[in-house]
Amino acid sequence: MAARDYDEEWILGVETGLVNPTLGEVHRLADELEMTPVERRHLMNIAGYGDEPSRPPLYITDAERDRLNLLPWPAAMLSHCWDIVYVTDSYCDLFPGIWEHHNYVEWLVTDPRARTIVVDWHAEVRQIAGRVKFANGQHLDEPRYRQILQTCAPNSQFAHAWSAEEVRDGASTQTFLHVTGANNTVYSVLDTPLPDVLSTGRRAHLHVAKPVSTDEE
Repeated sequence: MAARDYDEEWILGVETGLVNPTLGEVHRLADELEMTPVERRHLMNIAGYGDEPSRPPLYITDAERDRLNLLPWPAAMLSHCWDIVYVTDSYCDLFPGIWEHHNYVEWLVTDPRARTIVVDWHAEVRQIAGRVKFANGQHLDEPRYRQILQTCAPNSQFAHAWSAEEVRDGASTQTFLHVTGANNTVYSVLDTPLPDVLSTGRRAHLHVAKPVSTDEE
């Protein structure tokens, strides 16, 4: 849902408590409107998420946004901790519910739909746990990782993978996962780490999903 889809009546409903948006909708509206941190905090307060830790604004340039939209495949720009920075509409279609979570790792681990979409869900959870563990070690001052761990820790598969102490360098290597889209089309999703492209000066992840034939899996 683009910012233009949030009309004045909807926003008034949020302010009066008649509309209860999800946390993902709140963050997406703030991103689309390029709100300042104070404006984002105000929106979260009136939407009932006043206790939610504020997230630093992450931006990509208009040129980078245009390049993503011109790609013929689903694509997304994610932050160094896999928070959504920008996604194309087709990416949202391929990963249903991703906006509600606003974070790829939390979507993968906690959303039941991920188990039916990701071809080898257990393997991907093991891999992402190792990558988050490595990234957390690089950025011990980053509270966002603690929030992600608190969200994912109740999942036994993630907890087991975390306790296995397998660390994967997700900051400098490309990784693949396979997901099933419409009409049972299998997509190979390439996760490519990018150097210092965000306003925070930290790395980002580029997700691009390309359809593959059965014999390529």
